[in-house]
Amino acid sequence: MLRALAAAAILGLSLPLHAQPIRSAPLRIMPIGDSITEGSDGGYRYPLFKKITASIGMPNFVGRRNGHLSDPVDMPDHDHEGYSAYRIDEITSGEGFWGAPPIEVRLKDWDPAVVTIHAGTNDAQQHYYFWGDDAIGMPNVIQRLDDLVSRIVAYNPAIHIIVSTIIPANAPASDRTISYVERLNARIPELVARHKAAGHRVSLVDCYTPMLAYPNPDGIHPSAEGAQVMAEVFFKGLKAIGAVPVNPDPGRDDGLHQVDNYSTVSSTPWSLVPNLLRAKSATFESAQTTGYAGKHPTTVLNDGKLDVVTNDKDALSTTTFTLATSAHTSGYDVFEIRSMAGMPMAANEDDRSHQAYEVWWAGVDAPDNFQRLGDFHHIMVNRDERASQILISRLDGQPLARQVKKIQFRFIEPPLRQYGFFGIGSPVRYREIEALGVPSAVAR
Repeated sequence: MLRALAAAAILGLSLPLHAQPIRSAPLRIMPIGDSITEGSDGGYRYPLFKKITASIGMPNFVGRRNGHLSDPVDMPDHDHEGYSAYRIDEITSGEGFWGAPPIEVRLKDWDPAVVTIHAGTNDAQQHYYFWGDDAIGMPNVIQRLDDLVSRIVAYNPAIHIIVSTIIPANAPASDRTISYVERLNARIPELVARHKAAGHRVSLVDCYTPMLAYPNPDGIHPSAEGAQVMAEVFFKGLKAIGAVPVNPDPGRDDGLHQVDNYSTVSSTPWSLVPNLLRAKSATFESAQTTGYAGKHPTTVLNDGKLDVVTNDKDALSTTTFTLATSAHTSGYDVFEIRSMAGMPMAANEDDRSHQAYEVWWAGVDAPDNFQRLGDFHHIMVNRDERASQILISRLDGQPLARQVKKIQFRFIEPPLRQYGFFGIGSPVRYREIEALGVPSAVAR
């Protein structure tokens, strides 16, 4: 995930009482493919990310795979759905060396607005039932690509799907592979046209033709210059969609604003405005936790310290903070939600993944009527540093919610992520949760 300033945009809907319009969350884009999508040094994903950021604002690349071990250090978003050596049927089903749930599950986990597809290179290179086999019911390569596109459409027809022709194969690839790439590419425009005629949000881009001028160093994977070319092709395809797509679920946070990565202490000031939740402060009234089965008390969540962590391995608890409103009967305007992920408590403990929580709030007029602000995910950025993180959600110059009485954190099970080769970590612990804000100026 990448940084974001707010949880979500509530577009075309009436806003709950006291809520402020939340700026549209970063556009969720799921790059789907094989090792060409996974890439080396970020592949085409990195230049594509930069082009989108410069044009429409920072996107959120999503997916089960995480390329932080091979991506550039300064690349802010490592997520993708690129599976090295996977054929189209394996990308769709998830059944293969890397292991993954079916495409529908991955779409549900990450909820993209746009999907980019560059797939079929391994079908051609492996010469895998390129023409199909009726005797065993094996569809041919274009039917397998159609199945992938059709299942995405069936899951959510609002998703924009950008399908690319696959890049050329050259020496030392065999003549047969070169021919198969050309034959597959000849069929892809027809596939896209058929979906467009059916009213599906499917469009075509051509990575093959411009890449002829940039031979692949190993015959299959693009050079750094080739990755730039592919990024430009996909970027033009995204712009051709027209208006910036809206994320399917406007209640999800996409990202978190990652402020710092560190091992023991933060170089970033923790509180810029008063923390409403801090225990024993004038703004804090009470906290109630249900469902927690961890080792350490949840009172450390709002003690204002960074030296103790909870042990939220079950990831299913809920903590509700009630704010003191006797002196401020109009409640509080909440400007930021912050949380800090815990470090390992011993050298042999492993916190390589992320944990997720939803934020809900209730106003002074209806303190038991909770409104969902969004869901937020801690992620591990550098597997080797065993680092902690502060994550922030905020708007520029306006509150996330006004006249707030209660703030609720619902810790949820995050989607599984795959780091490196096989590492799928478990949820991390929390060290501190804060809501930063001020008394509401609205008179009652």
